[in-house]
Amino acid sequence: IQSAELAVSPVVSWPGYMGHFDETIGGDPMADWAEVYELLYGEAPSYPYVYEKGVPDPDGNEGAVDFLIEMADTYPGELTLVVIGPVTNIARAIMKDPTFASKVKEIAYMGGSFYLPGNSSASAEFNWWADPDAAKIAVRQEWGDTESESYATYGNQMIAGLEANNNTGGMPEDLYYQMVEDTFPGMQELFHAREAAIEAGAWGTIAPNNIWDLFAAAYVIDPSIVMSWNDAPRPEDGVPQPINGVYIDVDTNMGLDYGRSLAFREDVGPVGARKAAIQNFIDEDKFWNDIVYPLTVDPATE
Repeated sequence: IQSAELAVSPVVSWPGYMGHFDETIGGDPMADWAEVYELLYGEAPSYPYVYEKGVPDPDGNEGAVDFLIEMADTYPGELTLVVIGPVTNIARAIMKDPTFASKVKEIAYMGGSFYLPGNSSASAEFNWWADPDAAKIAVRQEWGDTESESYATYGNQMIAGLEANNNTGGMPEDLYYQMVEDTFPGMQELFHAREAAIEAGAWGTIAPNNIWDLFAAAYVIDPSIVMSWNDAPRPEDGVPQPINGVYIDVDTNMGLDYGRSLAFREDVGPVGARKAAIQNFIDEDKFWNDIVYPLTVDPATE
């Protein structure tokens, strides 16, 4: 974990990551998260399920790594992991229990940039750049049933990287306003606050267009949203291509390509590399209208 923090710290401070660049604590990118919260909001954090070694959970709940291992042991071959963010806890679970990956049915990552420049640097996408060693450990595992057709095809690994976001348009503005009108009151407040901030000059567009994380979860809900994989173009006939993977890896050497995600061929890759399927083009209409919008609707408005 510390190596990941040290990798991130020269560029990303807590206030910078949270959109606040003017506080003096910004000079200490490894500051304790609780101190940052108190500085920003004027009070100590009170989340009931956020705890760490120095602040144990009063109810005795486990940490993320033990929880992951326990769930894999309880439901072997049934779990699909959706990994939104750096892969640190997944790698720690693997290191603590080397059989962990074999008990997970499938893993869906939001991370990596294989056919495009990165967004944390020209070489790397942020989530995997934050902890490349963890990403490398994870993508080199034998996930799920290694005798299955799915393992032979894509290693039971699916990736929503920068490619799908780059190739997908933002939410249609009329659908966005309909969503805000029909969603839960608390979410309406958040959307309105975001709109006001953007109108006042904050970064972003009114209708969401940076939606990396959603693609990983949406695939689990309905795999048919993915039209093409890896570097394949959008199908001219509009029919989704069958999922297929290529060998991938992550560069963990401290240099210009630190954190870079690499895609190789369908039939061969570096020693120790495994296959994964990388989302490329998405069925935008199905994604926005059949997945995102329905999930935000407050039943009280129907």
